[in-house]
Amino acid sequence: MPEVVPTSLVNGFSSIIPLLLLVIFWMIITVGCLLLTGVDFPSLFIGLLSMPLSYLTGFWGMLVLGLIGGFLWILGIHGTLIVYVAIMPVMLEAITSNAAAYQAGGVDALVYYPVLLFGLMATAGGTGNTIGLSILGLKAKSEQLRAVGKVSIIPGIFNINEPVTFGYPIMYNPILAIPYLISIVVPMIIGHIGYSMGILRPSFISVGSIMPIGIGEFIGSLNIWNSVFSLFVCVLSVVIYYPFFKVYDKQLFEKEQAYLKNEGGKE
Repeated sequence: MPEVVPTSLVNGFSSIIPLLLLVIFWMIITVGCLLLTGVDFPSLFIGLLSMPLSYLTGFWGMLVLGLIGGFLWILGIHGTLIVYVAIMPVMLEAITSNAAAYQAGGVDALVYYPVLLFGLMATAGGTGNTIGLSILGLKAKSEQLRAVGKVSIIPGIFNINEPVTFGYPIMYNPILAIPYLISIVVPMIIGHIGYSMGILRPSFISVGSIMPIGIGEFIGSLNIWNSVFSLFVCVLSVVIYYPFFKVYDKQLFEKEQAYLKNEGGKE
């Protein structure tokens, strides 16, 4: 195209052919799956993946599922949704059983099912308990991290962390991937101890929507200590992410300074 055509427009036209080929390819896959199995490809993929995962509902199995969900997020796949699809029937059964037990015998009749640990992978800011990253971003040296921190803090309080996941980003980021996985497993381990000791109360009320930090935990269990635990995970999140965040912040800050220096030199 002529040089006067904007680069964005040129790139848009350049991507039409590969985009069309990709659409045709996945349409063929989808139609083939529907003809052979009667199920569309995304549903078939999630179903096949969830079959082996649905058996990992013990304590150690939940740690594995938490790591799988976090690792899939690091690869750009909605790991929380895939894991939830696998364990949703078991989780709903646990909550329903506890609801019946509560009606029959009160709090003392509630039973701790390890599948309830699933909620602890996202109890403080979303999957990976990323509220710590939002808080640390407010004081970052890097303009990028500081901007994302300001934008993500309010959604993070409501356990929505897409601004952090895509803005820092966490995906394909080896520095932040490590604390991301640690921040899933550690709260699960501490939560397991809390449930086993009777400090935390098993959920017996189904909460079907995203709630602010600590609110959903209280509604599901009617226990203030479940809410306190969520606030504790917020502090724990800051501690876990801090050393890795400082390394990443330093790298981005140096890149930004080098870019500004080069831009100044051009002028």
